[in-house]
Amino acid sequence: MRFTKPKILSIFFILVGIIAIVTLASWNLPMSPGMFDKFFSVSDTIPGNCKEKLSDLDEAFAKLEKAKIELKEKDIAASVTKALREINIQQIQESVDNALADADVALDKVDLEHIKSNVASAIAKINTEKINEQVKIAAENLKPQIEKSIEEARLQIEKAQKEITDAKKQLRTKS
Repeated sequence: MRFTKPKILSIFFILVGIIAIVTLASWNLPMSPGMFDKFFSVSDTIPGNCKEKLSDLDEAFAKLEKAKIELKEKDIAASVTKALREINIQQIQESVDNALADADVALDKVDLEHIKSNVASAIAKINTEKINEQVKIAAENLKPQIEKSIEEARLQIEKAQKEITDAKKQLRTKS
């Protein structure tokens, strides 16, 4: 027997219609919690009293962390007290006294009169006459350059004055 297209199409429309009717009919049923419990047994992996146990575990972890912090504080306090006990104040005082004595000896070795005489001899070695002579030579060498610069500046000023007078004449002729 051979299936024809109209038979297949009619079967398809009938199935779609049945599915639509069942879906629309079930839409009117009120959904209540526990409706599926009638048909299926629901089991949870977490027992009902687990929240109490979890809160107890959280409290235990909090206490454990607090105890760790207290132990660290006690260890730090113990190490500080141990370090304070090991400080030898007399030894530190002796070291400071020795350093002061060494500084006094070093200051005594410094001969201020010798330093003063060296500074005076260095100042005496400075030849002011020679310095003055070098300044005069430098001034004489610069004098021609300065005069040349002054002459160039004078020429430029004269040129600018001439341009100004020409510009004034042009303005007078235009007006």
